[in-house]
Amino acid sequence: MRVLGWDPRGGAAALVLATLMAAAGARAGEIEDPDLSAARGHFTKGAEAYGRDDFQTALSEFEAGRVIKPAPAFDWNIGRCLDRLGRYPEAITAYRRYLATSPPVAEAKEVGERVKVLEERVAALEKVRAAAEAPVPAPMAAKSWAEPPGMPQGGAEKASVATIVAPPAENPAPTPVYRKWWLWTAVAALVVVAGGFAIAVASWPRDAQVPQSGLGATEVGFH
Repeated sequence: MRVLGWDPRGGAAALVLATLMAAAGARAGEIEDPDLSAARGHFTKGAEAYGRDDFQTALSEFEAGRVIKPAPAFDWNIGRCLDRLGRYPEAITAYRRYLATSPPVAEAKEVGERVKVLEERVAALEKVRAAAEAPVPAPMAAKSWAEPPGMPQGGAEKASVATIVAPPAENPAPTPVYRKWWLWTAVAALVVVAGGFAIAVASWPRDAQVPQSGLGATEVGFH
């Protein structure tokens, strides 16, 4: 059984038509199977759309034809359209469905190699998608110091808190005696008393008589 080539352009319709006719067991002079006719119509439209790079329309036509008359050629072309549309997981499914029909060795090798390429691509895209959807960690507060090597996270803060000790209060130097307020207060008082006494002596009359006592008269005066 012949199958549709990798690219359906250039005689592809004739190839799939031969495949479908062989599958339906058409013979000369017999009435054509209506399902085969409908499937052929969808394939023709699909091949034309694929030829003008309208892969979405081609995919719809190939899938419609496969529903009416399943054939390996439709699976091949469905996989090819999905591949060109970037729908890689679905393309892999269609290619594997084609490989399950035990196609010729050359076609099976070609499709099998393409399946491996797409599987690697899907795995790589999944990693990219997972990395993009991963939650972004909250930014850490900036530190004004560098933690020493080997210290666990946050060790510098704990160490700084634990080692901050208030310095002991220093005993103030003793105040000299001549700076004591009470000393100068006493001196001022003595000066006031001495001044008053001097004023009193100076105002005492020189001829003043002292009272007589039984011990005799004693003259007191100032010269």
